[in-house]
Amino acid sequence: MRPLLFAVVMTLSILLVKGSSPSTTNNTNLCTKNPSTRNFLLAIFSTLVAIVGILGNTICITVILFTRDLRTKCAYYFIVSLASADIGVSIFVTSLKVDMFRHDENFCLGIEMCYLSVLTDFLFPIASITHLLVIAIDRCVAITWPYFYSLYFTEKKGTIICIIWLWCILWACLGVLSWETPSKTSITIIEENGRFCYNPNKYYITVMLSVIILIPTLIAFFLYMIILRVAIKQEKSIAKMLLQTFKKGYTEMKATKVVALVFVIFVICWVPHFVIILMQYWSIDVLYRFSVIHPTLYNVITSLFNYVLPTVSSCANPFLYFLAGSHFQNALRDLIRKLRKKPRSNEDIMVLFPLLPKLSTTIVEIMKN
Repeated sequence: MRPLLFAVVMTLSILLVKGSSPSTTNNTNLCTKNPSTRNFLLAIFSTLVAIVGILGNTICITVILFTRDLRTKCAYYFIVSLASADIGVSIFVTSLKVDMFRHDENFCLGIEMCYLSVLTDFLFPIASITHLLVIAIDRCVAITWPYFYSLYFTEKKGTIICIIWLWCILWACLGVLSWETPSKTSITIIEENGRFCYNPNKYYITVMLSVIILIPTLIAFFLYMIILRVAIKQEKSIAKMLLQTFKKGYTEMKATKVVALVFVIFVICWVPHFVIILMQYWSIDVLYRFSVIHPTLYNVITSLFNYVLPTVSSCANPFLYFLAGSHFQNALRDLIRKLRKKPRSNEDIMVLFPLLPKLSTTIVEIMKN
Protein backbone atom coordinates (compact mmCIF):
# COMPACT_ATOMS: atom_id res chain seq x y z
CA MET A 1 0.00 0.00 0.00
CA ARG A 2 2.84 2.43 0.79
CA PRO A 3 4.46 2.20 -2.68
CA LEU A 4 1.04 2.79 -4.25
CA LEU A 5 0.41 5.86 -2.08
CA PHE A 6 3.87 7.19 -2.86
CA ALA A 7 3.31 6.74 -6.61
CA VAL A 8 -0.04 8.54 -6.43
CA VAL A 9 1.43 11.41 -4.39
CA MET A 10 4.39 11.92 -6.71
CA THR A 11 2.23 11.77 -9.85
CA LEU A 12 -0.11 14.41 -8.43
CA SER A 13 2.79 16.62 -7.41
CA ILE A 14 4.27 16.56 -10.91
CA LEU A 15 0.89 17.25 -12.50
CA LEU A 16 0.18 20.12 -10.15
CA VAL A 17 3.59 21.73 -10.40
CA LYS A 18 4.54 21.10 -14.03
CA GLY A 19 1.22 20.31 -15.64
CA SER A 20 0.69 23.75 -17.23
CA SER A 21 2.97 25.51 -19.63
CA PRO A 22 2.87 29.22 -20.40
CA SER A 23 1.02 30.28 -23.51
CA THR A 24 2.78 32.22 -26.24
CA THR A 25 2.27 35.95 -25.75
CA ASN A 26 4.01 39.18 -26.61
CA ASN A 27 4.88 39.63 -22.97
CA THR A 28 7.10 36.55 -22.66
CA ASN A 29 9.43 38.16 -20.13
CA LEU A 30 6.72 38.04 -17.48
CA CYS A 31 6.23 34.32 -17.99
CA THR A 32 9.91 33.40 -17.98
CA LYS A 33 11.06 35.34 -14.93
CA ASN A 34 11.86 33.45 -11.75
CA PRO A 35 9.36 33.77 -8.89
CA SER A 36 10.14 35.81 -5.81
CA THR A 37 10.93 34.01 -2.56
CA ARG A 38 7.39 34.69 -1.34
CA ASN A 39 5.78 33.23 -4.46
CA PHE A 40 8.21 30.30 -4.50
CA LEU A 41 7.20 29.41 -0.93
CA LEU A 42 3.51 29.90 -1.74
CA ALA A 43 3.87 27.56 -4.73
CA ILE A 44 5.44 24.83 -2.58
CA PHE A 45 2.86 25.34 0.16
CA SER A 46 -0.09 25.29 -2.28
CA THR A 47 1.22 22.13 -3.96
CA LEU A 48 1.50 20.32 -0.63
CA VAL A 49 -1.96 21.49 0.40
CA ALA A 50 -3.46 20.38 -2.93
CA ILE A 51 -1.96 16.90 -2.63
CA VAL A 52 -3.03 16.52 1.00
CA GLY A 53 -6.49 17.84 0.11
CA ILE A 54 -6.97 15.35 -2.73
CA LEU A 55 -5.72 12.38 -0.73
CA GLY A 56 -7.47 13.39 2.52
CA ASN A 57 -10.87 13.99 0.94
CA THR A 58 -10.56 10.83 -1.17
CA ILE A 59 -9.86 8.84 2.00
CA CYS A 60 -12.85 10.53 3.67
CA ILE A 61 -15.17 9.59 0.79
CA THR A 62 -13.81 6.03 0.72
CA VAL A 63 -14.30 5.56 4.46
CA ILE A 64 -17.91 6.74 4.30
CA LEU A 65 -18.84 4.69 1.23
CA PHE A 66 -17.24 1.50 2.60
CA THR A 67 -18.59 1.83 6.16
CA ARG A 68 -22.18 0.70 6.56
CA ASP A 69 -22.86 2.65 9.77
CA LEU A 70 -21.83 5.91 8.09
CA ARG A 71 -23.29 5.10 4.69
CA THR A 72 -26.78 4.67 6.11
CA LYS A 73 -26.87 8.16 7.67
CA CYS A 74 -28.14 11.06 5.57
CA ALA A 75 -25.66 13.66 6.85
CA TYR A 76 -22.67 11.69 5.58
CA TYR A 77 -23.95 11.82 1.99
CA PHE A 78 -23.75 15.60 2.25
CA ILE A 79 -20.24 15.26 3.68
CA VAL A 80 -19.27 13.10 0.66
CA SER A 81 -20.59 15.79 -1.67
CA LEU A 82 -18.77 18.49 0.32
CA ALA A 83 -15.54 16.46 0.13
CA SER A 84 -16.00 16.26 -3.66
CA ALA A 85 -16.16 20.07 -3.75
CA ASP A 86 -12.96 20.24 -1.69
CA ILE A 87 -11.27 17.89 -4.17
CA GLY A 88 -12.37 20.26 -6.94
CA VAL A 89 -10.73 23.16 -5.10
CA SER A 90 -7.46 21.22 -4.86
CA ILE A 91 -7.46 20.02 -8.49
CA PHE A 92 -8.58 23.20 -10.23
CA VAL A 93 -8.35 26.30 -8.02
CA THR A 94 -5.17 25.49 -6.11
CA SER A 95 -3.28 23.96 -9.05
CA LEU A 96 -3.97 27.05 -11.20
CA LYS A 97 -2.70 29.23 -8.36
CA VAL A 98 0.47 27.10 -8.24
CA ASP A 99 1.09 27.89 -11.90
CA MET A 100 0.52 31.59 -11.19
CA PHE A 101 2.98 31.56 -8.28
CA ARG A 102 5.59 29.82 -10.44
CA HIS A 103 5.40 32.79 -12.81
CA ASP A 104 5.61 35.39 -10.04
CA GLU A 105 1.82 35.97 -9.86
CA ASN A 106 1.45 36.37 -13.63
CA PHE A 107 -1.27 34.41 -15.43
CA CYS A 108 0.65 32.72 -18.24
CA LEU A 109 -2.08 30.47 -19.62
CA GLY A 110 -4.55 31.01 -22.45
CA ILE A 111 -8.02 32.53 -22.38
CA GLU A 112 -9.63 29.06 -22.10
CA MET A 113 -7.79 28.42 -18.84
CA CYS A 114 -8.76 31.92 -17.72
CA TYR A 115 -12.42 30.96 -18.15
CA LEU A 116 -11.79 27.72 -16.26
CA SER A 117 -10.06 29.64 -13.48
CA VAL A 118 -12.97 32.05 -13.06
CA LEU A 119 -15.62 29.32 -13.22
CA THR A 120 -13.92 27.11 -10.65
CA ASP A 121 -13.16 30.09 -8.40
CA PHE A 122 -16.91 30.67 -8.25
CA LEU A 123 -18.21 27.09 -8.38
CA PHE A 124 -16.40 25.38 -5.54
CA PRO A 125 -16.61 28.09 -2.83
CA ILE A 126 -20.33 28.43 -3.64
CA ALA A 127 -20.65 24.64 -3.42
CA SER A 128 -18.85 24.58 -0.07
CA ILE A 129 -21.01 27.16 1.68
CA THR A 130 -24.20 25.75 0.12
CA HIS A 131 -23.33 22.28 1.39
CA LEU A 132 -22.53 23.68 4.83
CA LEU A 133 -25.87 25.49 4.91
CA VAL A 134 -27.73 22.31 3.90
CA ILE A 135 -25.77 20.32 6.50
CA ALA A 136 -26.70 22.92 9.13
CA ILE A 137 -30.37 22.55 8.17
CA ASP A 138 -29.97 18.76 8.22
CA ARG A 139 -28.43 18.81 11.70
CA CYS A 140 -30.99 21.28 13.03
CA VAL A 141 -33.90 19.16 11.80
CA ALA A 142 -32.26 15.94 13.06
CA ILE A 143 -31.76 17.42 16.53
CA THR A 144 -35.00 19.37 16.97
CA TRP A 145 -37.49 17.24 14.97
CA PRO A 146 -36.04 13.71 14.87
CA TYR A 147 -39.33 12.03 13.86
CA PHE A 148 -39.88 14.37 10.90
CA TYR A 149 -36.21 13.95 9.94
CA SER A 150 -36.30 10.14 9.85
CA LEU A 151 -39.66 10.08 8.06
CA TYR A 152 -39.10 12.63 5.29
CA PHE A 153 -35.67 14.21 5.16
CA THR A 154 -33.53 11.09 4.67
CA GLU A 155 -35.47 9.97 1.58
CA LYS A 156 -34.70 13.19 -0.32
CA LYS A 157 -30.91 13.29 0.12
CA GLY A 158 -30.09 12.38 -3.52
CA THR A 159 -32.49 14.99 -4.88
CA ILE A 160 -31.13 17.63 -2.49
CA ILE A 161 -27.52 16.97 -3.56
CA CYS A 162 -28.46 17.26 -7.26
CA ILE A 163 -30.26 20.55 -6.60
CA ILE A 164 -27.24 21.87 -4.69
CA TRP A 165 -24.86 21.22 -7.59
CA LEU A 166 -27.27 22.56 -10.24
CA TRP A 167 -27.70 25.72 -8.15
CA CYS A 168 -23.94 26.15 -7.81
CA ILE A 169 -23.26 25.52 -11.51
CA LEU A 170 -25.94 28.05 -12.46
CA TRP A 171 -24.40 30.79 -10.33
CA ALA A 172 -20.87 29.97 -11.52
CA CYS A 173 -21.98 30.25 -15.16
CA LEU A 174 -23.73 33.56 -14.49
CA GLY A 175 -20.34 34.97 -13.49
CA VAL A 176 -19.05 34.55 -17.04
CA LEU A 177 -21.64 36.96 -18.45
CA SER A 178 -21.36 40.69 -17.96
CA TRP A 179 -24.25 41.90 -15.80
CA GLU A 180 -23.92 45.36 -17.33
CA THR A 181 -24.07 43.97 -20.90
CA PRO A 182 -25.55 40.43 -20.66
CA SER A 183 -24.84 39.63 -24.33
CA LYS A 184 -21.09 39.89 -23.72
CA THR A 185 -18.64 37.96 -21.60
CA SER A 186 -16.72 39.81 -18.91
CA ILE A 187 -13.58 37.66 -18.65
CA THR A 188 -10.36 38.88 -20.22
CA ILE A 189 -6.59 38.74 -19.84
CA ILE A 190 -5.00 42.12 -19.17
CA GLU A 191 -1.33 43.04 -19.41
CA GLU A 192 -0.75 46.05 -17.21
CA ASN A 193 1.95 45.89 -14.53
CA GLY A 194 1.79 42.13 -15.03
CA ARG A 195 -0.43 39.59 -16.76
CA PHE A 196 -3.75 38.77 -15.08
CA CYS A 197 -6.94 36.82 -15.68
CA TYR A 198 -9.49 39.51 -14.90
CA ASN A 199 -13.25 39.51 -14.39
CA PRO A 200 -14.53 43.12 -14.07
CA ASN A 201 -18.07 41.90 -13.32
CA LYS A 202 -18.36 43.76 -10.02
CA TYR A 203 -22.18 43.65 -9.81
CA TYR A 204 -22.19 39.88 -10.12
CA ILE A 205 -19.36 39.59 -7.59
CA THR A 206 -21.25 41.79 -5.13
CA VAL A 207 -24.56 39.93 -5.48
CA MET A 208 -22.89 36.52 -5.40
CA LEU A 209 -20.78 37.21 -2.33
CA SER A 210 -23.65 38.89 -0.48
CA VAL A 211 -26.60 36.65 -1.36
CA ILE A 212 -24.92 33.30 -2.08
CA ILE A 213 -22.02 33.41 0.41
CA LEU A 214 -22.45 35.86 3.30
CA ILE A 215 -26.21 35.51 3.90
CA PRO A 216 -26.09 31.66 3.93
CA THR A 217 -23.15 31.93 6.33
CA LEU A 218 -25.27 34.02 8.71
CA ILE A 219 -28.21 31.61 8.37
CA ALA A 220 -25.96 28.61 9.10
CA PHE A 221 -24.55 30.44 12.14
CA PHE A 222 -28.09 31.09 13.43
CA LEU A 223 -29.01 27.41 12.94
CA TYR A 224 -25.96 26.25 14.88
CA MET A 225 -26.95 28.58 17.72
CA ILE A 226 -30.33 26.83 17.81
CA ILE A 227 -28.56 23.47 17.83
CA LEU A 228 -26.30 24.63 20.66
CA ARG A 229 -29.32 25.60 22.77
CA VAL A 230 -30.92 22.20 22.14
CA ALA A 231 -27.61 20.48 22.93
CA ILE A 232 -27.44 22.12 26.35
CA LYS A 233 -30.97 20.93 27.14
CA GLN A 234 -30.21 17.41 25.91
CA GLU A 235 -27.03 17.12 27.96
CA LYS A 236 -28.99 18.06 31.09
CA SER A 237 -31.62 15.46 30.24
CA ILE A 238 -29.01 12.77 29.54
CA ALA A 239 -27.39 13.50 32.89
CA LYS A 240 -30.70 12.73 34.63
CA MET A 241 -31.85 9.63 32.73
CA LEU A 242 -30.27 7.63 29.91
CA LEU A 243 -33.30 6.78 27.79
CA GLN A 244 -32.92 5.40 24.27
CA THR A 245 -34.33 8.57 22.72
CA PHE A 246 -31.69 10.67 24.42
CA LYS A 247 -28.97 8.22 23.37
CA LYS A 248 -30.00 8.63 19.75
CA GLY A 249 -30.05 12.40 20.16
CA TYR A 250 -26.59 12.26 21.71
CA THR A 251 -25.31 10.34 18.67
CA GLU A 252 -26.77 12.97 16.35
CA MET A 253 -25.16 15.66 18.51
CA LYS A 254 -21.70 14.11 18.12
CA ALA A 255 -22.03 14.28 14.33
CA THR A 256 -23.31 17.85 14.62
CA LYS A 257 -20.26 18.97 16.60
CA VAL A 258 -17.96 17.77 13.82
CA VAL A 259 -19.77 19.62 11.00
CA ALA A 260 -20.12 22.71 13.21
CA LEU A 261 -16.34 22.74 13.57
CA VAL A 262 -16.03 22.44 9.77
CA PHE A 263 -18.35 25.44 9.43
CA VAL A 264 -16.24 27.53 11.83
CA ILE A 265 -13.08 26.72 9.86
CA PHE A 266 -14.82 27.71 6.61
CA VAL A 267 -15.84 31.07 8.08
CA ILE A 268 -12.30 31.76 9.33
CA CYS A 269 -10.70 30.76 6.03
CA TRP A 270 -13.10 32.32 3.52
CA VAL A 271 -15.03 35.29 4.94
CA PRO A 272 -11.97 37.62 5.21
CA HIS A 273 -11.09 36.66 1.62
CA PHE A 274 -14.57 37.60 0.40
CA VAL A 275 -14.42 40.93 2.25
CA ILE A 276 -11.10 41.76 0.57
CA ILE A 277 -12.58 40.89 -2.84
CA LEU A 278 -15.50 43.28 -2.26
CA MET A 279 -13.06 46.01 -1.23
CA GLN A 280 -11.04 45.44 -4.41
CA TYR A 281 -14.14 46.24 -6.48
CA TRP A 282 -15.70 49.03 -4.40
CA SER A 283 -12.92 50.51 -2.22
CA ILE A 284 -9.73 49.93 -4.17
CA ASP A 285 -8.39 53.34 -3.13
CA VAL A 286 -8.51 52.29 0.54
CA LEU A 287 -6.50 49.15 -0.21
CA TYR A 288 -4.04 51.11 -2.32
CA ARG A 289 -3.38 53.67 0.42
CA PHE A 290 -2.94 50.88 2.94
CA SER A 291 -0.46 49.10 0.65
CA VAL A 292 1.57 52.30 0.28
CA ILE A 293 1.62 53.16 3.99
CA HIS A 294 2.10 49.59 5.28
CA PRO A 295 3.52 47.53 2.38
CA THR A 296 4.83 44.66 4.51
CA LEU A 297 1.63 44.31 6.51
CA TYR A 298 -0.40 44.52 3.30
CA ASN A 299 1.58 41.66 1.74
CA VAL A 300 1.17 39.55 4.88
CA ILE A 301 -2.59 40.14 5.05
CA THR A 302 -3.22 39.51 1.35
CA SER A 303 -1.02 36.41 1.33
CA LEU A 304 -2.74 35.01 4.41
CA PHE A 305 -6.36 35.76 3.52
CA ASN A 306 -6.22 35.49 -0.29
CA TYR A 307 -3.91 32.51 -0.74
CA VAL A 308 -3.07 30.60 2.44
CA LEU A 309 -6.35 30.26 4.39
CA PRO A 310 -8.71 29.59 1.43
CA THR A 311 -6.29 26.91 0.24
CA VAL A 312 -6.00 25.33 3.69
CA SER A 313 -9.79 25.10 3.99
CA SER A 314 -9.99 22.46 1.26
CA CYS A 315 -7.60 20.07 3.01
CA ALA A 316 -8.49 20.79 6.66
CA ASN A 317 -11.91 19.14 6.66
CA PRO A 318 -10.71 15.49 6.50
CA PHE A 319 -8.45 16.10 9.50
CA LEU A 320 -11.39 17.62 11.39
CA TYR A 321 -13.57 14.62 10.59
CA PHE A 322 -11.01 12.12 11.83
CA LEU A 323 -9.65 14.11 14.79
CA ALA A 324 -12.99 15.33 16.16
CA GLY A 325 -15.15 12.31 15.35
CA SER A 326 -14.47 8.96 17.01
CA HIS A 327 -16.87 7.28 14.56
CA PHE A 328 -14.64 8.40 11.68
CA GLN A 329 -11.53 7.17 13.49
CA ASN A 330 -13.06 3.75 14.12
CA ALA A 331 -14.32 3.49 10.54
CA LEU A 332 -10.88 4.36 9.16
CA ARG A 333 -9.15 1.84 11.42
CA ASP A 334 -11.62 -0.85 10.41
CA LEU A 335 -11.06 -0.09 6.72
CA ILE A 336 -7.27 -0.19 7.09
CA ARG A 337 -7.55 -3.38 9.13
CA LYS A 338 -9.55 -5.01 6.34
CA LEU A 339 -7.00 -3.93 3.74
CA ARG A 340 -4.06 -5.12 5.82
CA LYS A 341 -5.96 -8.03 7.45
CA LYS A 342 -4.74 -7.02 10.91
CA PRO A 343 -6.53 -6.22 14.21
CA ARG A 344 -7.53 -2.61 14.84
CA SER A 345 -4.71 -0.47 16.26
CA ASN A 346 -4.16 3.20 17.02
CA GLU A 347 -1.11 3.04 14.76
CA ASP A 348 -3.20 2.22 11.69
CA ILE A 349 -3.93 5.86 10.86
CA MET A 350 -0.23 6.72 10.89
CA VAL A 351 0.37 4.47 7.86
CA LEU A 352 -0.97 7.29 5.68
CA PHE A 353 1.57 9.92 6.74
CA PRO A 354 5.16 8.56 6.57
CA LEU A 355 5.63 9.91 3.05
CA LEU A 356 5.36 13.62 3.89
CA PRO A 357 9.10 14.27 4.55
CA LYS A 358 10.10 12.64 1.24
CA LEU A 359 7.25 14.44 -0.52
CA SER A 360 8.28 17.92 0.63
CA THR A 361 11.92 17.33 -0.37
CA THR A 362 10.94 16.08 -3.83
CA ILE A 363 8.58 19.01 -4.46
CA VAL A 364 11.32 21.52 -3.61
CA GLU A 365 13.58 19.81 -6.16
CA ILE A 366 10.83 19.91 -8.80
CA MET A 367 10.19 23.61 -8.19
CA LYS A 368 13.88 24.43 -8.62
CA ASN A 369 14.08 22.71 -12.03
